[in-house]
Amino acid sequence: MYDLKNKLALLKKKISDKGEEDKKTRTEVKKALEEIFDDPKIPDTCLRDFYLKSNNLIIVTTNKSFANELFIRKEELLKKLTKTMPVKEIIIK
Repeated sequence: MYDLKNKLALLKKKISDKGEEDKKTRTEVKKALEEIFDDPKIPDTCLRDFYLKSNNLIIVTTNKSFANELFIRKEELLKKLTKTMPVKEIIIK
């Protein structure tokens, strides 16, 4: 019974740590996108979701022209993000 309580406590800690890491990722990506694009409303309205998976940043957009613009500025975004996050590649969907 004691082992189960320890395992449960460890799982809860991992989940809360993952939540904090996710918040940090989201704020860093939003900050970098706002620096790259002149209008801060554009990334907010054209992004569906973004997440970090296996050191790859996956960005899902709602607008194809915004996806093309991201693809053009992909290297610039990658340079900004590698300073603060372990991102190897950006995948745009």
